[in-house]
Amino acid sequence: FRTDPPDKIRKIIGIIKTSTSKVIVAFLSHMDMDVLIHELSHHKLTGYQWVGSESWISDSQIAAMDKHHILDGAIGLSIPKAHVSGMREFMLNVKQLNSSSNELFTEFWETLFSCKFKQSKSLTVNQRECTGHEDLTGVQHVFTDMSLMPIFNNVYKGVYAVAHALHSILSCNKTCNSKVQLDPYMILQHIKKIQFKTKEGDEVYFNENGDPAAKYEIINWQPTENDTTDFVTVGLHDASLPAEKQLNLQNKSLNWVQNSQQVPVSVCSKKCPPGTRKVLQKGKPVCCYDCIRCAEGEVSNITDSITCVQCHPEFWSNERRDACVKKEAEFLSYEEIMGALLIAASLFGTCVTAVVAFIFFRYRKTPIVRANNSELSFL
Repeated sequence: FRTDPPDKIRKIIGIIKTSTSKVIVAFLSHMDMDVLIHELSHHKLTGYQWVGSESWISDSQIAAMDKHHILDGAIGLSIPKAHVSGMREFMLNVKQLNSSSNELFTEFWETLFSCKFKQSKSLTVNQRECTGHEDLTGVQHVFTDMSLMPIFNNVYKGVYAVAHALHSILSCNKTCNSKVQLDPYMILQHIKKIQFKTKEGDEVYFNENGDPAAKYEIINWQPTENDTTDFVTVGLHDASLPAEKQLNLQNKSLNWVQNSQQVPVSVCSKKCPPGTRKVLQKGKPVCCYDCIRCAEGEVSNITDSITCVQCHPEFWSNERRDACVKKEAEFLSYEEIMGALLIAASLFGTCVTAVVAFIFFRYRKTPIVRANNSELSFL
């Protein structure tokens, strides 16, 4: 928050600096974003992909503050462009408020046109006099700025939602039942049930949680040649449509961070290839892990496998540990040291056995051989 002490803001900057993440989701108001941008500019922290909420993603003042192009390529959600019939005409027809008793109008009009009314005490000789009939259509002012129309449209729909609820409660047809005792809870329950279309064709209704269908434009910050920023609409998300049609991206090239056309990747650990298994890093989030090679005789044949599978007894793992292969019979050679040793041991054992057999046969009549059962001894 913008009211946080400077130490906390600096701590956030420190986290951003030390983190390996390259994507930052900024879910905060435009005034809080002002403070963060100022601090980011001071440290010149560029190269991050920003994802914004509708509170700041289409704010031209934030873009004007971004002198170091920290937010170039930002993407986020914005309230869809809308038109409220008669709104502009109503705003420009403010002359009907002109009244000598209306001090608010007088002050507003004098500020808007840099003039003074004749009855104004602060009117000086050289100052232009207000007529009250000045033309509002050519004035560039926040009052005449129709870019706020999407917000006006939501207010417009909100007012009509309450009106429809009251219409239902009071059983209005040609007349309304004025005897009904209204209370906020009753109005709320009826608002949840209403469903109507505005003059512009927007359908208004609320789900079981009391929420309207989410509808947002997807905005992308694209820098221009004259060092300004264009808020380019690159898609639409409409939760009132079927699941497979809710996200609609237009065939427009998105500018990602540092004017790149490639979608940025921000992961704690890269995917574990086949032949390895994932082992979570202690004390880290589940997206942070090490890739451990499968042991001999074990394989994994999918990416990001959490276990290695043991091969069947007649099979063995290949060099990459991603497949089991049939074991091959291998024979020892007489020329190898192991082969020569085994042959020597076998011949020595055979000779010893033959000598003992010969001795037993030679002395087969003796009491010792007979006592040891000569046939079994020979065997």
